[in-house]
Amino acid sequence: MEIPYNVYNINDFQFCMNQHVHDIFDVKKVQSKAGGLYDVTNGLFINFSLKPAPYSETPLAFAHLYRTKKIPENQKIIYLADRYYGSAEIISHLEFLKYNYVIRGKSNFYKKQVVLIQSDDEWIEVEIDDKWLKRLRFSLEAKELRKEKLIFKIKVIKRTYKYTDINHLMSSM
Repeated sequence: MEIPYNVYNINDFQFCMNQHVHDIFDVKKVQSKAGGLYDVTNGLFINFSLKPAPYSETPLAFAHLYRTKKIPENQKIIYLADRYYGSAEIISHLEFLKYNYVIRGKSNFYKKQVVLIQSDDEWIEVEIDDKWLKRLRFSLEAKELRKEKLIFKIKVIKRTYKYTDINHLMSSM
């Protein structure tokens, strides 16, 4: 999220690398990492944060999950997330919370398991070994769950989408 350019915001949010405002001064953009939990049913943010630009999405996601875990008690939850949230730790934490989830996978999303599937709609099994357990560092609950249940299943649905840039189409007319 781009932040207004001033000395206070530069100090609080920092510059985003390789991003410039193209004006007479060609200064770098001041940006933040924005994230939140959004209730699509009611159209409001349950929790929202602005952090400095280099801040990682994973601890930001856990901060939101921990701060809001009492809010949706006794409600069905579907956690929707983009491709940077498909980690074994986030998935394990969501399972601990008994949340359903839909997460867009990155191209290397559980690559060893996905390469073995025969169709575009299958379950994969991911085994958590000691090496994986050491990487679980934001959620004690996720780590404990995976110590008890070393294998978790994920439904992988492959889809290809063709995106059309409407602005590009309009400018070529």
